Amino acid sequence: MATIFQNRQWRVTENGIESRRRVPTYVVPAEQLLLDLHGHYYWPEHMAEKSWVSADEFIEAYVAALKALHPGFDKNSLKTAIALAAARQTSKTPAQTLRPPLVRPAQPRSRA
Repeated sequence: MATIFQNRQWRVTENGIESRRRVPTYVVPAEQLLLDLHGHYYWPEHMAEKSWVSADEFIEAYVAALKALHPGFDKNSLKTAIALAAARQTSKTPAQTLRPPLVRPAQPRSRA
């Protein structure tokens, strides 16, 4: 199966989008790419919620898949989906991607 597009995390083929990682393996079939959720495409927002997914890389692959496999896609639905995915990614960042500092802050010395 020929690769239409790929980045670090995703590959687009005529069958849809698939994760390049072996675990977890994730596939979005081509026939489900236009799945609609309340007036916008479902997949960008859904994938942005996952801690192992780079939303930017998924959206890059998703747009490539839409252009190649569904050239008549609804651009307004895509814009809304991307905006919602960005909000999801931002909301998960503090809890899921920030690491605690490696060095503890200095404790004030008591003056005795």
